[in-house]
Amino acid sequence: MTDAQEYDLYHPYYSSLADLSGDKGFQDSDDYQSPGDRYVQYMQSALGQAGFQNYEQQTKDIVNSIESMEALAREVEDPHLRAAMDVQIGELKGDVAELRPYDTDLQAYTVEDDCYTTSMNAAELDNLDPTEAEKWLAVRDDIVATANSFGLDGNTFLARYNDHDSVSVGTTATWKDADISTAAAHFNRQGVPDSYERAEAVVGELHQVSSSKIAAVLQEIAHTREQATHIHEDEGHSL
Repeated sequence: MTDAQEYDLYHPYYSSLADLSGDKGFQDSDDYQSPGDRYVQYMQSALGQAGFQNYEQQTKDIVNSIESMEALAREVEDPHLRAAMDVQIGELKGDVAELRPYDTDLQAYTVEDDCYTTSMNAAELDNLDPTEAEKWLAVRDDIVATANSFGLDGNTFLARYNDHDSVSVGTTATWKDADISTAAAHFNRQGVPDSYERAEAVVGELHQVSSSKIAAVLQEIAHTREQATHIHEDEGHSL
């Protein structure tokens, strides 16, 4: 990067070199161009201005179609189906984000958030044996009751935690934003001062604590099962 800057003429790849070399000085300068801006310049050069405008419109139409799916998902009553649709819509946005790297609103859908992916799915949790079920039900009921107390639908909230293949940061951010708006309206009706700030705090904590509690209880169940398996194996080999 230092050798390249010895030349007086601005080089279009300075910004890429700065990213590769970690040159914070150039990255913070007015000459630095973001990867998205560089992509637009490349596509305009490769396709021509008219070609790029056509590309931009076609990919934007795809985004609009996906957003129409979001409206349909909000009308679904089954919480598990709705959560699954939200995750799939996020995956679609992640696919389009690769075609539109200059679209900053889509980039969060390319990053995974594993806080909402559990080791067991809803059907397995509904069919636990009594001993295991007691541990899970205590956690489940606590999370649902807490969510309900904030004006949220506790069952809808809980359904987001499932054995998804992947959940994007964009999807979970959408969930949090919706929960904050709902909780803020709930607190406002109750006359709580600074209702939106209050909603941000409690919803953020709810998401974080719920993830930790669910992960802990499922790990405990898995550990108990593993111990039971070892005991049975030992009994089988004893003479």
